[in-house]
Amino acid sequence: MDVPDPDALAELMTRVRRLLAQTGLADERAGGDGGYGVRVRHDPDRGVVVDWSPADPEGKSITGVGSRYPAVRIAVYAAVMGVLTEAGYCVVHDSGQSGVCVLG
Repeated sequence: MDVPDPDALAELMTRVRRLLAQTGLADERAGGDGGYGVRVRHDPDRGVVVDWSPADPEGKSITGVGSRYPAVRIAVYAAVMGVLTEAGYCVVHDSGQSGVCVLG
């Protein structure tokens, strides 16, 4: 497996975060760790990941998958995938994983 160029990865994260902020789905200033809402983060095994977490701590599961709000999670991921694919990005959702991967 090829190791991604760190500069290209950082640029992709910046572009994705900016696009999602323009649509109102994410806060461009928010970091990828902690917090709630839509976040863009780097996963060492998966690359650029867009994830959603509810503000309600009781709504989160240990793995981040299967929260109390499954319909909201599905709707958010569908909106994120729609925005990113419309903008020309290749996006995949790994079954059993939290978030969607942006491949470029």
